[in-house]
Amino acid sequence: MARLAAAGDSSASEIGRSVAPGGARITVTTGGESITVTVSAEVPMVPMLTVSARAVAAAEPNGVSGETP
Repeated sequence: MARLAAAGDSSASEIGRSVAPGGARITVTTGGESITVTVSAEVPMVPMLTVSARAVAAAEPNGVSGETP
């Protein structure tokens, strides 16, 4: 999802939600020249346990802004 967002793909969030566990929280942050995506989900079989993962991708030229060359 971070890679898609860095390329300016507007469907990145939709694709991420389709593969993430139900109820997962997805955060996309744009900062400087990078995109960071964090996904967190509670573990149903282990109360009070949340797992998370983070991916960082370099923003592609013209990708994040949506401009064309």
